[in-house]
Amino acid sequence: MLDGRGSVKRKLGPRLWLSGLWLGLMAALALLAPLIAPHDPLAQDLFAGRLPPFWVSGSDPAYLLGTDSLGRDVLSRMIHGARIAFSVALVAGLATAFVGSLLGLLAGYMRGWVDIVISRLVEIWMAFPPVLFAILLIAVLGTSSPSW
Repeated sequence: MLDGRGSVKRKLGPRLWLSGLWLGLMAALALLAPLIAPHDPLAQDLFAGRLPPFWVSGSDPAYLLGTDSLGRDVLSRMIHGARIAFSVALVAGLATAFVGSLLGLLAGYMRGWVDIVISRLVEIWMAFPPVLFAILLIAVLGTSSPSW
């Protein structure tokens, strides 16, 4: 269906609204994590280790999603973990956009051998499977996360 300017007009489906609502909810949880999280995500209670979630018998109502092997609240850890996940996604997306735009502008402006070299380097980069590259990065950089 075309609108008055000759462009295609699409209806926004329920999948878009539901995914936007879910992302908005997760972002709100991440921003308000210290206020919303029911427990300290790092606090350990070895006597409350491996409690099941609320829908399983033998659960504790204080821990809705249960606890891990060290007695840490899973729900609180998930809420606080959303902050790190959104931070990583934002930094990775912005860094990728910046580097890709810079390389694309450089290749387009310089042309010739610069364009060929940048194109070949990008093709080599894209030839590696992402999982293999992630393993390589973890081996080189390590698994520690910053203490924000």
